[in-house]
Amino acid sequence: MTALRKTRHRILSRPTASCFLFYLILALALLTNWVTIRLRRLPIGRAWEALREDEVACRALGINTTTTS
Repeated sequence: MTALRKTRHRILSRPTASCFLFYLILALALLTNWVTIRLRRLPIGRAWEALREDEVACRALGINTTTTS
């Protein structure tokens, strides 16, 4: 019985599992960062930033403020 517990404990505390989790979280963070940068560079992203700064100026530029937000 004790050998089974030692084996189970050794499997759950592998350093490779925590290393895999670290790289998975790092990859997801980099992916999120990449998507955010890409969205901000698109025309709709620039319209969102302009709308955030000044709604009146957006209307003057012809950006539809009801469908953009």
